[in-house]
Amino acid sequence: MYLLIKKIIPAVGLTLASTALFAAEINNGVWFGQGSGSQFLCSDSRFQVPIKADFDVSFDRQNSEQYQITVSARDPFGTTSMSGIANFIDDNHLVGNLAGTRDNGEAINFEFTGVSLGSDLVYFNGAGVNEVCQYSFGGGLSQKGDLPDVDEVALIPEFSGGSRVINDAATLQNQIMSTTEIIRKRIHDIYSPHLTRKSMTASNQGFSLNTGLAAGDGGLEIGVWTNYNHIRFENDFILTKYDGDTDQFLMGVDLQPFDHFIMGVALSYERTTIDTDFNKGESKSAGYSITPYAAYLINQQFSVDINGGYSDISYDQFRILPNGTKVNGDTDGQRGFISANLNGSWDLTKEFLFTGNVGGFAAANDDDSYVDSSGKKEIRHFTYVSGFNLGGELAYYIADFEPYLNLQFNHVMSRSSNKIAGIVDPTDDRNNMLGAIGIRYYGAQGLSFSAEYSQRFKQKNIDEDSLSLMLRWDL
Repeated sequence: MYLLIKKIIPAVGLTLASTALFAAEINNGVWFGQGSGSQFLCSDSRFQVPIKADFDVSFDRQNSEQYQITVSARDPFGTTSMSGIANFIDDNHLVGNLAGTRDNGEAINFEFTGVSLGSDLVYFNGAGVNEVCQYSFGGGLSQKGDLPDVDEVALIPEFSGGSRVINDAATLQNQIMSTTEIIRKRIHDIYSPHLTRKSMTASNQGFSLNTGLAAGDGGLEIGVWTNYNHIRFENDFILTKYDGDTDQFLMGVDLQPFDHFIMGVALSYERTTIDTDFNKGESKSAGYSITPYAAYLINQQFSVDINGGYSDISYDQFRILPNGTKVNGDTDGQRGFISANLNGSWDLTKEFLFTGNVGGFAAANDDDSYVDSSGKKEIRHFTYVSGFNLGGELAYYIADFEPYLNLQFNHVMSRSSNKIAGIVDPTDDRNNMLGAIGIRYYGAQGLSFSAEYSQRFKQKNIDEDSLSLMLRWDL
């Protein structure tokens, strides 16, 4: 468990955070900690410097819900001593107040909150203000003295707007893949050999579809489609714990200007609501995307496709401080992404079809800086991710229906790291699997429909499932 302590020092003002571990209770005795942080928005710019400190925290249990806490902290500006009472507010969280003085006689006040991590080595973070500066600080605490590396300034989820922590590389990857996979599967449907069985005529140049899908007769064929996607996701890592839902609406149009080549564009709107448990807050976002795409049918077995897009997102969020104060903040962000794939299909029998794909993706997200309602400035937050995917699908064609199973492996080759209390977020898992089950219906007059349920798994701390519905009309 970690215990977050916010120390307000009127003169120099070092913000400290301290931690402690408990299962049913905190272990009595002395815990040893160290941390690093930064001072910012100082009235005297000389104090805007990085800070490192180490400290001892003593816990003395008073009753089942209350502890006496004594802290001795050492930083470049001197020594601080303080004490106070902490109380459990639920099974996992601890809050309270401490007071004391620095060695020069200056008064110090503390507010703190804690949450269980479940190991002897724990991590903490915090933020605070005084008459001179605002501060962020993070590090670790251990009863055995085994301390983490805290050379880098921490992110502070308890005192930051939710989007600053939840917009990490793993979240970005999952967000853009919900769009790129929808478009890839739209192209898959255009070039589906099962569809060509129903409505194609042989041609020396390739396919000629009477429905207008990937027609090879040189005519300008047009298709329009719409898609609804609902995504439910959860992160159970205690320092960044959250869960939320995304609703995504897409509309697209594509055409075939010449044989074997498809080009199109999709417009989408998304809205997301996330409960950020780590700061008792909420993050809401909404935005629009534009995604051009293209595909080329190499032969009756292989095709390539590419799509890329730009998104403009707005965020509205709040968090609750340990003293019950609600802090609001809003900002805007921009997202760019690209994905390309090589696809192949093989007839196993007259009814069974296997398709495979291998591809790559890259994305970047840039959230603007802003100042929240408490006056705290949140700096610009930039995230990027790139990787590759390898997948396969087994489909069975019966009458006008095509049920299928799909499995895809995704690997991240490069990504921005999310630092929590000076350590890499444990959700820095570079591999995941995406499994799906669905059904397609190819109707008359160029109308078709598909429904799919998918689940992301084998990704540490992160769970995700989604439902996707698509309706197409090929003119």
